[in-house]
Amino acid sequence: MRIIQISDIHIAPAGIDTFGVDVRANFLDILEHVSSLEFDLLAITGDYCFKEPHAEIYTWIAEQLDSIRQPVYHIGGNHDYMPFLHQAFKPPFPLHDQELFYRVEHLGTDLLFLDSAIGKMSDLQFKWLEEQLKATRGPVILFTHYPPYTMGVPHMDEKYAFQQSETFDALVQNCSFPVYVFCGHYHGERIVHRGNVHIHIVPSCFFQIDPLTVEFRIEHYRIAFRTIEVLEDQIRTWVTYLPGNSLAAG
Repeated sequence: MRIIQISDIHIAPAGIDTFGVDVRANFLDILEHVSSLEFDLLAITGDYCFKEPHAEIYTWIAEQLDSIRQPVYHIGGNHDYMPFLHQAFKPPFPLHDQELFYRVEHLGTDLLFLDSAIGKMSDLQFKWLEEQLKATRGPVILFTHYPPYTMGVPHMDEKYAFQQSETFDALVQNCSFPVYVFCGHYHGERIVHRGNVHIHIVPSCFFQIDPLTVEFRIEHYRIAFRTIEVLEDQIRTWVTYLPGNSLAAG
């Protein structure tokens, strides 16, 4: 099975300055590129909107995704509003008090989608995750917006980190199989291995943040998506970069 993951699209309403980046062109370029590839499903891991969520942005994204013939699975990020997301994409899974988390079985592999959109998870969601981990029959593939631990990126670790790392860790480290976490949020490529957990951050479709500074600084404007290959005896993953697009001056 081959999965494409994209994250942190950050579409803005018309006329809003997005750091000089043409975010809509970036998203369309990513879709055009992945449409030429062979894959089985697309996972989008949150932050569809630039800053504030707007219903029309989700509608516009849903219209662009009509060109993707494979199943598309969605979760929210910290710049999203889950009722808008749910209404636009119509996933066949209910909201649990504005949380969207669910399990999908695809080609014999279980995929877990978590809702960390507000930087933490409800007790209900943690209980559900515990049940899923106990029931798993093999390595766990998990999608979420926030990396569950700090990642050695000062700006994001100090200001925008997941708030329940210890609770998450207590669950996943007891799993009988490895746990592979695919996430976004940090606007940069990063890999961290912690015991039983292997975390892979996909870069943004917007811009990438300098991983070495505490203050906010843009490192570069290339955009990216992640490919995940789930094979019988291993999981392979890599990131593909594309040039970003700038807004026309004036």
